[in-house]
Amino acid sequence: MTTPKETRSPKFAAINPRCKTPVLIDENGTRIMPSVDDKEKHRTTLQRFHESENLHNVFEDIELLFLPKWDQSPNRERILEACKRTLEELTFWESYLERSVFVAGTSSRLDLERERFGALKKYFELVKEMDCAKEALPVKYETVGRNLFLKIYEIEEKV
Repeated sequence: MTTPKETRSPKFAAINPRCKTPVLIDENGTRIMPSVDDKEKHRTTLQRFHESENLHNVFEDIELLFLPKWDQSPNRERILEACKRTLEELTFWESYLERSVFVAGTSSRLDLERERFGALKKYFELVKEMDCAKEALPVKYETVGRNLFLKIYEIEEKV
């Protein structure tokens, strides 16, 4: 291993601000998957798709809030760490949206025709109207709901 790691160098950070591998660099045009019209857009979309898993990974321990002893050790520490890592992760997503209308560019890549999937559309509308779904919405979303991090704030106050 080198010190500091190659992935921490400014040159590597310019390619991938997360300083993580693997990173695909296509300098000579070698086709590793079917050709697309705009390689930059395609690459960004794939990158964001795979990065979305980071959100799940860092957020997972926040689910400990649903345990009866959520505010006791070691749950408390794991929840606080998950909250910290989630907020750090969200800064990446915030930066993407500061540069673009959508997370992966100027248009949505998920143009799903809901009318084509009538049962899914009906289910989506049904769930959207449920009290629990409305309460789970972030504060100042379309309706005022519970703050997901309220319990985390309670833990922080006790620490």
